Amino acid sequence: MRIYFMFLLSSLTTVLLAQVVGGVQSKGMDMNTRPYGFVKEIKAEPNAIIGNTYLHEGWFFGSIEFINGALLADKGIRYNIKADVVEIRLDAILKGSDGKNVKRFELLNSLTQEKEQYVSASDFIINNTKLVGFLRELKVGYYSLYSKTTVILIKGSYVRALDMGEEDDEYRKQTTYYLAKDKELIELSTNRKRFASVFFDSETEILKYIKEHNLSLKNERDLIKIVSFVNSLNN
Repeated sequence: MRIYFMFLLSSLTTVLLAQVVGGVQSKGMDMNTRPYGFVKEIKAEPNAIIGNTYLHEGWFFGSIEFINGALLADKGIRYNIKADVVEIRLDAILKGSDGKNVKRFELLNSLTQEKEQYVSASDFIINNTKLVGFLRELKVGYYSLYSKTTVILIKGSYVRALDMGEEDDEYRKQTTYYLAKDKELIELSTNRKRFASVFFDSETEILKYIKEHNLSLKNERDLIKIVSFVNSLNN
């Protein structure tokens, strides 16, 4: 009986250790979380800086498609831009997957009541280089429009001798817009002439359309209208 008890204790210890090793926060993937494989348990980072590194501050319901074909639907999701980790509320536990293991994900933004589609940026090329992270699909067609949100850290500017400036460091988000054709990205300019020059033969018509409809290249909805117009010229 004593030998049998020691065998059970040894077996239980082995199982527990296997679960911990697979779930190391800093590296590796927890392959014990079948059937999703790429999902691992994570811990929240301490917040010592103003702002955060998330795409959205709150959790939104959505779905995820992994590169191995597995799907997760109707889960709370948020994306950590800086860490490139898609975080998931799974079985009442906070888990996550490295962005490189996610093909695409969709969010229902409860603030705007709009569905947001995100695709892996690594599927695209810009200046012979692949991006890291995700692109949001804004318009898909002959020319497709995407946006990418990045996080930058603004260091505090406080000068003790002068008692001036901001003491705290702060995370700030900025959005860049891209045009895509055949998986090649072009970063769009907010200058009208440089923007229109991307479309070659349609440059004159596009400049006229922007002026007549008083559209701004800094406004996302206006950009969608412009790209829709360009696509209509190529039908």
